[in-house]
Amino acid sequence: MTASAPTSTTAAPPRADDDGTGTAAPSGLVVAGLSKDLGGRTIVDDLHLDVARGELVALLGPSAAGRPPRSA
Repeated sequence: MTASAPTSTTAAPPRADDDGTGTAAPSGLVVAGLSKDLGGRTIVDDLHLDVARGELVALLGPSAAGRPPRSA
């Protein structure tokens, strides 16, 4: 089975502020430029994530099988 590229490239909507001051909520996790090869095959290439506190994100593979959540 061949994986297909995502069809949407729209930016995520801006995050709501936590305290009403107009400042963005602090990030819970920031990942920049993550790449992973496994057995000569690229699994993740140049991943960038900025996950807000309380936000849930899943990374799905070509079979739509996600990995269990990881704690930072």
